[in-house]
Amino acid sequence: MNGLLSFKPANQDCDFARIAKKQDQMFHRVATLCPERAEIITESFKHSEGKPIVIRRALAMADILEKMSIYIEPDMLIVGNQASANFAAPVFPEYSFNWVIEELDQFDKRSGDSFQVSEETKARLRVLQDYWQGKTHQDEVLANLPHINRLAEKQGVLHRGGISMSGDGHIIPNHDFVLEVGYGGMRDIAKQHLAEDTDLTDEQKDFYQAVIITMEAALNYCKRFSLLA
Repeated sequence: MNGLLSFKPANQDCDFARIAKKQDQMFHRVATLCPERAEIITESFKHSEGKPIVIRRALAMADILEKMSIYIEPDMLIVGNQASANFAAPVFPEYSFNWVIEELDQFDKRSGDSFQVSEETKARLRVLQDYWQGKTHQDEVLANLPHINRLAEKQGVLHRGGISMSGDGHIIPNHDFVLEVGYGGMRDIAKQHLAEDTDLTDEQKDFYQAVIITMEAALNYCKRFSLLA
């Protein structure tokens, strides 16, 4: 630690002025909620009713990457964003949503992970709530949770936590494979399976079709940034 604190650069290979500027941005940031993603995925799911869920999720990702706001800020070395502004958090209504609506007036009062939420954002999110009743990941988990598990939760024996309300985390993708073949390569592999494998189940066909949709969506997202740059 002492060596790190006493570090003195011997050359100009690192732009310490840029790092200091970014640190200052972080220290003075104001976190907000962004309703954009929630609106896009809601409309996407409305239009994909009746399709297999893996296809619906792929189409939703494609819609999000096509319609979301993108930007390139000064001093950015790696482009890409998840919300319409820096230091803004997207909302994932497909996992769980009622708690977000219930806490809209409380996000800015949190001691940690505090978010400023404008009245416009509150209104834009509230109109989406009705659609997601009974359709979220949390709803599906609760619908399939055995009664004995519910009793165990009430007694404090089990704790579901946020697993039923969010996506899986702590997953390490096969980055070597992705870097080797690229998004286009993964798309082509899926196309090859669909064209050549004669014994695929409907579930497998849906999976490969979803791969094609998402890989093309990722490529188009990259092209959007290319044009913007």
